[in-house]
Amino acid sequence: MNFRVGQKVVCITNEWTVEPGLEDCCPRRGTIYTVTGKTKTPGGRPALCLAELPSGVGALAINFRPAVEPDISVFTAMLKKTRKENLRSAKIPARERENA
Repeated sequence: MNFRVGQKVVCITNEWTVEPGLEDCCPRRGTIYTVTGKTKTPGGRPALCLAELPSGVGALAINFRPAVEPDISVFTAMLKKTRKENLRSAKIPARERENA
């Protein structure tokens, strides 16, 4: 998977191999993170640097997927429609409704 700096990603696992005492540095499954850089593990595997983790901590890229930003345009359209209907039912002249 090809990630880019600034991209939002979601962690898909809670299974990490870490040294004792570093468990709090591990990403959590279902949490969204921001990619700040790309690196490689000492074994050459692709890893990500994440803004929400301590500096210098990388996480294997295979444990992340792009976060899907929700499309709220449907809801925005519903709100606009409802507002227009409310203005009509309030018997506001059309000229004033256009400016509302």
